[in-house]
Amino acid sequence: MPCATPIAIPYSDARDPIAGTIGREPSQIPSKTLPLVWRSVCETGEAFVMTVFQDLRYAVRTAWRDRGFSFIALLTLALGIGANTALFTIVNAVVLAPLPFRDPAQLVRVTVDFTRQPVRDVGLSVPELFDLRGSGLFEDVAGMWPISANLTETDEPERVETALVDANYFSMLGVGAGLGRVFDTTDAQPGIAEVAVISDALWKRRFGADAHVLGKRIRIDNDMYSIIGVAPPAFRHPGRGTATDVERGRQPAGWPRRSRRNRSGVPTFFRVRSDG
Repeated sequence: MPCATPIAIPYSDARDPIAGTIGREPSQIPSKTLPLVWRSVCETGEAFVMTVFQDLRYAVRTAWRDRGFSFIALLTLALGIGANTALFTIVNAVVLAPLPFRDPAQLVRVTVDFTRQPVRDVGLSVPELFDLRGSGLFEDVAGMWPISANLTETDEPERVETALVDANYFSMLGVGAGLGRVFDTTDAQPGIAEVAVISDALWKRRFGADAHVLGKRIRIDNDMYSIIGVAPPAFRHPGRGTATDVERGRQPAGWPRRSRRNRSGVPTFFRVRSDG
């Protein structure tokens, strides 16, 4: 179909930019109304592309004439987009994104606050841990004891954050290994098992992401451990600010026993039964 009659819109006439120009030929438009942007109402793709090109060219010319204002506008727009992106990233990670555990709504972390001492958010005593495990009220119970230790048998000694965990700890969380395996029932030996799961960060930092790291021996303080797995890159222990480099398996009977129940020690997690 042919194009309809051109429509001239005089941008200089702020009172009524359209009145008096619709349906008039370009030669009939007074010169005082220029500059004009001619828009032809066409159904062809070529006319649409030309209109968009003319609009873009006009926008660029206008922005170039007032470069200071254009720079401030672009800077404000960039800062606004950046701030909104950062805010959404935080909200998504903290509020919207699900925790990287199996059925996270069933996981509970048990802590103790001392009323006579200014100590809050500490672990349970060892007898309380065994009471929870033997109560039958929960689907699973596991302890996790963070300890700072020295890592040797590598290029340079390094102070690392480690964690003594029960053999069922990873299975309770529903977390597998990124490489190799995590602890299972075969590692449930009395005392501290001679196997370790290292973090993805330590694997890349100290072992150069070597796929043959499994089976290598490392020394944590005075004890030797064999690496059996590498944790997934996004793995973090439940709780606040808990990040470790090495997880060491420990059988429940191997926890340091305390005779008094008001002595805290072991941060404990349990999974509520799905049947209530």
